[in-house]
Amino acid sequence: MSMTLEEANEAMRTAVRERLDATEPEDKQGPLAGCKPAEEAAAKVLTDAWQGGCCEGKRGPSAAEVVERFSPTPPAQSVAWIDAVNRLTQLHREKTAQYGGDRDPFENVTASAKCGVEPWRRALCDLSDCVVRMQKYAQGQPVDWKNALMDAANWALICLIKLEEEHRAASDRR
Repeated sequence: MSMTLEEANEAMRTAVRERLDATEPEDKQGPLAGCKPAEEAAAKVLTDAWQGGCCEGKRGPSAAEVVERFSPTPPAQSVAWIDAVNRLTQLHREKTAQYGGDRDPFENVTASAKCGVEPWRRALCDLSDCVVRMQKYAQGQPVDWKNALMDAANWALICLIKLEEEHRAASDRR
């Protein structure tokens, strides 16, 4: 049985977390630092790119510089945040496939404009619903708090995106 891309990514994230957890803090220079295969791969990519003429006459970064640049170690507390963002991204993809359109991933939200409701206000209403769900959870009512918070994060981002679009459109009209 083969893994899906998401399963393979999760397996890789788990392995990296386990490796980082087992690494002494002073040794956490970067996930690839000191990893000979990674440094060799970085050196090969650099050599190929620089010899390919893309940067003639200029000194390229060393393999160590590339490793440091492209694989900084996030602070331990950030790993959980990055994981949550990755889960949020996956949820967005699933919801977009379910509710979005071919040309507009937020089709269900932008359709509110046909009824005279700006899309950002529609997103704000759904965000407000998530807050109400969390208020119920805080009062001891049975609520799927994880779902409510993931939905809230998605709705907040959609609201941000739609407000930014509206402001860009308004400045373009000026």
